Amino acid sequence: MYGDGEKKKNTQMVVNGQHWNIEVQIFPPPYEPLQKNQTIIVLDITFCSGTEVKLEEATEEIMTFYAHMLDRDYTSKEVFNNNFMTDWRKSMAQAEPQTEQREAMEYGFGMWEKNQQPVGNYKIEPRGLFRGLGEHPKMGRVKKRINPEDIIINIGRETQIPKPPEGHHWKEVRHDNKVS
Repeated sequence: MYGDGEKKKNTQMVVNGQHWNIEVQIFPPPYEPLQKNQTIIVLDITFCSGTEVKLEEATEEIMTFYAHMLDRDYTSKEVFNNNFMTDWRKSMAQAEPQTEQREAMEYGFGMWEKNQQPVGNYKIEPRGLFRGLGEHPKMGRVKKRINPEDIIINIGRETQIPKPPEGHHWKEVRHDNKVS
């Protein structure tokens, strides 16, 4: 059977004239995602070092392969680490478009005068270093992290107010139809 991890009994097998009773596992069980109270902290600077991240199931599974090896000598070898990170980054790159597609379907459109219109930018810019254009005097400055408590939602009275992330609230919710 596929993916259930059950074993299929072969009652007898003859090897060099001897009879053997053998249990053969057909397929390993499917990956069981981490529970909500379990997290992965990414320590690679490329992916927000030391930051708790929510991974797609396939990339989370690959990261748990590595986590299970942390107490082994393999993880002290540069080749092992480089090869793992190369493959893991590929899995991250493959998972990213799926996440972006899902987000675009959920947040990428709004209603304007009863017509569905694409939203120009629905993603909040992440905290990081300001680059600017040309020789901007503020380049290199650290950009402030934007939290739900910093955001004013301006929405129609009949429209359902989007829920902020758990444990947060919006700065304000307005119903001002005089702004564009």
